[in-house]
Amino acid sequence: MLSLVLFTPFYEPKKEIVMETAVQVMQKIRSHGEQVADDSLRSVGALAEGDHTAQGDVMFWFLDNLPKDCIKTINPERQLAPGTTLGSRHCVCISDMHKIEFYNLKNPNALQGSILKCRDSVTIEHPEHGNQKLREGIWFVTYQRAYADELRRIED
Repeated sequence: MLSLVLFTPFYEPKKEIVMETAVQVMQKIRSHGEQVADDSLRSVGALAEGDHTAQGDVMFWFLDNLPKDCIKTINPERQLAPGTTLGSRHCVCISDMHKIEFYNLKNPNALQGSILKCRDSVTIEHPEHGNQKLREGIWFVTYQRAYADELRRIED
């Protein structure tokens, strides 16, 4: 006996629709984030002048020399990005503060932060992006443009 099976290209099997609550979706996102998170210390290797590395919305640009129009900062803060949120806590490790001379441009814009003259490698801590070790040298701290818009709103 021969059986014949008809195949119709227009037939679509019934798909089960799964509805999830916002809480369930957020739990899945959080779980995935915990699985792929890498908070290990990241060391920045050799960079040429003008190269940069990022830690979230903060960039560290490697410079050969201090800019001519900069002023040494007296009693510098270890937090490099202004603000009080968890995301703004890009901080020099307390035990590394003595290895750095801090400078600022005379007339910085909203995207320009401190200039760090590091006599040795230093660690920049961050609770969300992980810690980053910058090597000896001069580092110019800048912020992403979206962050500058936020700063402008704060200044107004």
